Amino acid sequence: MAEGDASEATPRPTRRRATTTRKATSATATTRLRRPVASADVDDAAASGTTRGSAGEYGAVENGQVESTPYVETPPAAAAVPPPPTAAAPPPLAPLVGQPARSVAPESSPVRRAIGSPALILAIIALVIGILAGGFTAYYEYTRPATYRSSAVMLIDQPATLSASADVGVVTKLSQLRIKYVGIVKTQVFAQPVADQTGLPVGLVLHSLTATADPTSLLVLISSTTKDPAQAHTIAEAAANELTTYVKTEQDAAGIPQRRQITFSTATPATNAVRVTPDRSRAKLVGLFVFIAITLVGFLGADLLRRRRRG
Repeated sequence: MAEGDASEATPRPTRRRATTTRKATSATATTRLRRPVASADVDDAAASGTTRGSAGEYGAVENGQVESTPYVETPPAAAAVPPPPTAAAPPPLAPLVGQPARSVAPESSPVRRAIGSPALILAIIALVIGILAGGFTAYYEYTRPATYRSSAVMLIDQPATLSASADVGVVTKLSQLRIKYVGIVKTQVFAQPVADQTGLPVGLVLHSLTATADPTSLLVLISSTTKDPAQAHTIAEAAANELTTYVKTEQDAAGIPQRRQITFSTATPATNAVRVTPDRSRAKLVGLFVFIAITLVGFLGADLLRRRRRG
């Protein structure tokens, strides 16, 4: 036991001497200028032989000895703060069971909305219909069967009384009497004798005859219009003769003396028949009138529809 104790106690003085030798060597070593070592220099220190102690110090190795140097850690540079994340839009709600998902129609441009407007469509339709109707009417007016007219001018007079009168009373009376006989021309009583003279149907004669009174004179115009120019001239000539005969017969039946009777005389005999329809100018005017009427009605309807949709 004594020998074992002695063998175990032998190496202890040797360690003490080694420690003493290291301390002596450290005391004689060159004193180094110590500086704080930053955390960024850790790798450099490790590469140059510097070690870090357990107490947060670095030691420089010189001549095989470790020299402790206090470690001062510098604060790190301020890092850039990232911007806060933007809030994401909430997901769309799922449609309820049994209900179809609503679809958002894309917004149309103003030009497309104007083109698809019912008011504009109605206006365009009215314009097209007006053009077609006006053109068809003008074409019909110009291509329908031609008609011819012959006229005779009659003068109402009362020679004896008118020459002895000192005022306009007689003229006024004669002017008013013209209206009476203008109306008689369009009656069956007048047309029947004319039909008998010409040998034409009384209906044709009655339909063709017209009479007008000139407001500025004592003249009466009797006209006949038919599809045959010869018939028109014959009827107008017979009607002028019949008016003269009718007025005389009426006054003779009333017992009016010959000197005081009213007479109708032929101022202008029946003229040769001239074509009155179709007339190019009249056909254009009629077609234009139809076009304007239909287009105006269509535009008014389109404007009314537009106001109702906005309201």
